[in-house]
Amino acid sequence: MKPFILLPHLFVLLSSFFIAQTSSAYLQYTYASDALEWQSSFLNNEDFGDEINNDPDQQIVFNYSFNIDESLLSDLTPTSFIIKNAEVYSDRSLGDAPHAPDFNPLVSGRVIINPDRTIQYWNFILNLSLSDPDESEYLNKLRDHDIRIASIGGRNTCNCDRFWEDLNLTTQRPYNTWIIAATVDNHYRSESDFNNWSVKQTPVSEPGPLMLIAFGIMGILAIRRNKLRKIAMHTRI
Repeated sequence: MKPFILLPHLFVLLSSFFIAQTSSAYLQYTYASDALEWQSSFLNNEDFGDEINNDPDQQIVFNYSFNIDESLLSDLTPTSFIIKNAEVYSDRSLGDAPHAPDFNPLVSGRVIINPDRTIQYWNFILNLSLSDPDESEYLNKLRDHDIRIASIGGRNTCNCDRFWEDLNLTTQRPYNTWIIAATVDNHYRSESDFNNWSVKQTPVSEPGPLMLIAFGIMGILAIRRNKLRKIAMHTRI
């Protein structure tokens, strides 16, 4: 077999090999708040100060993270992104419930990233809907336990982290029925800080080398099958 005949085969195998060795990467940005201090509490929209707060000295925190494709970042100018898929967590559960609540986050955020990969500006609104996995869907809906977080930083902003928590207090009535007894709102606040941002590189899963080599072998077989078909047709002619 002449050397040039091997070129299509070598091309397929080498392509598979080099693709197997490369993988794209994402930068995972994480913001971890400072401890937020209690500001106020409302019962049925009336300010009750610390009278209805179990522990006014309690401090809470939250964090959120998101991935950015590193190839989309500019090395010359800041790059702006709209974020819709951040992962959010808070250690706060109103009433200190004995269960670990289920979080259902809704995220709306904008971030500007400098050429050196640091954060220049951010503005995030994070809404968490909490539910008790041990309670019924009806009761969780009645309690309507929500957390809203605003995390903002950069020039011409408040440079603040704000945290609101709302919950309907329920009471059980005869025949296993429930009603809303009162609505409680708690407000917390702290200053935001650029130093609270961290970033790390995370590889993106790519097809394994064996799978890619298998694709290469399939390509070789396809080439050979095509050549045999052409030879057979030429012979019949």
